[in-house]
Amino acid sequence: MVATFIDVDPRTSTDPAIADKIKSYLKAYPKPSDVSIHTFAAFDSARILIDAIGRAVQLDNGHLPTRRDVIAQLAQTHGFKGVTGTYTFDGSGDATSPMMAIHQVSNGKWGYLETIDVTAHASSEW
Repeated sequence: MVATFIDVDPRTSTDPAIADKIKSYLKAYPKPSDVSIHTFAAFDSARILIDAIGRAVQLDNGHLPTRRDVIAQLAQTHGFKGVTGTYTFDGSGDATSPMMAIHQVSNGKWGYLETIDVTAHASSEW
């Protein structure tokens, strides 16, 4: 059985920078219960939001930005390198290259198979 999931597990990455971040996280939080299927997606989401807030503060000369200002900066995010992928958003705030992980049952357990870039497949193929 094969299934898709809208999250990418960076523990499978061969990128040394990503591997170092994952290693640091797992050292700080070593229990299996410290890592869920959403842990690293949440990590990247928080970092993307912090980056957008920082840019909004900078544009407002160090003042507290409005929610609208932060949303505008989120939409301006381009090439943000996270542990689950590199993110760019369009004017509507949608990811321009969403990633999806493929998992497969082997020996009675779900396991990671591969990651695909959803935009690489034309909608007519689905």
